[in-house]
Amino acid sequence: MAAKRGKKKPVKKAVKSKSKNLRTRTVSRNSRSRSISGKSRSSKSRTSASRNAAKIRANRNNIRIVANNLIIFALLFVISVVLTQLTVTSLVLQNLFAIFSIAFAFISVAFLITLLVFAFMRLLKRR
Repeated sequence: MAAKRGKKKPVKKAVKSKSKNLRTRTVSRNSRSRSISGKSRSSKSRTSASRNAAKIRANRNNIRIVANNLIIFALLFVISVVLTQLTVTSLVLQNLFAIFSIAFAFISVAFLITLLVFAFMRLLKRR
């Protein structure tokens, strides 16, 4: 008969935190890169994403790109609405252009909101 294998007991280790207090955590023998909650940690710091978000600036190039995209999608919205009204013979094409017009309208509104945010950022920067 083969001997039964039992589960290995977790090892407790003392860990120094940034506040220099000692705390213990359980670490399984197979995975050493687990955090206290048991979920795996990413190798990069989570604060780097917040630092990158703070570097977004409302310069002329970004405003120009957003404005061009807004114009393009607004024109596509108008064209799709016109084509929806003109295609009375085919119901499939009429529904297709209606769906396109809804999608282009949402994208246009998103670019409009982005343009307004950049405009307010630029106004607040000047003060």
